[in-house]
Amino acid sequence: MTKMTVMTEDTNNLEKGTAMLAVNPALLNSDLFRGLEEDALEAFMGIARLRTVAPLQQIVAEGDDARSMFCVIHGYVRLIKTDRAGHQADIYVCEPRDTFGEYLLSVGKTYAYCACATNHTAIAEFDFGSLAALLDRFPPVEKNITRAMARNFLAAVECIAADRLNTAVQRVANYLLDRGLHDTTSAVIRLPYPKQVLARKLGLAPGALSRAFASLSTFGIAVRGRYIHIADADLLRTAC
Repeated sequence: MTKMTVMTEDTNNLEKGTAMLAVNPALLNSDLFRGLEEDALEAFMGIARLRTVAPLQQIVAEGDDARSMFCVIHGYVRLIKTDRAGHQADIYVCEPRDTFGEYLLSVGKTYAYCACATNHTAIAEFDFGSLAALLDRFPPVEKNITRAMARNFLAAVECIAADRLNTAVQRVANYLLDRGLHDTTSAVIRLPYPKQVLARKLGLAPGALSRAFASLSTFGIAVRGRYIHIADADLLRTAC
């Protein structure tokens, strides 16, 4: 994987990038910006830098000196951990509005994981130097970053719990039920990303995901590409 390149280097492009960030709903609705007063919002947006990343490009490498935190605007970002033998595992897949690297404001000096784009991706980068000065002026920004850290911590807890408690079939069934099947008995769900990305998000090998979908056919699940047909949500719940 190669280091990602910055696509907005000249002044005009940076101004366009800032304007795009200022009206981007994914960013404005993220934990980072929710509830901020106008002056804090404008100052926070003012230090954001729009970056675009090609599929499979690396954003940060594990062990790199920490310089920035990030928020995903469009696309998906894999967070990858490598062991001493060089084996890699996805520990999380960031979706739009998700943040990563924010924990380094409180602890650590290097990135604990590699971050890599899965597809054409746009992210907002927040330099720690600029951010530190901003936090002194606008304490609510620090509260929002803490909220994002807490959200990521809880997501990590849920991920660990799923690894320890659930089979592959149960993980897939729970994922489908969490896609909004609370008030309906049947539905057709379009996966927001390719099955390979879903497998990583659920902590499964692609083959294990395919086998899980095959097993769920007895619970009323039919797979058509990225479309998942759910015949009976109550029946699917019995797989959990």
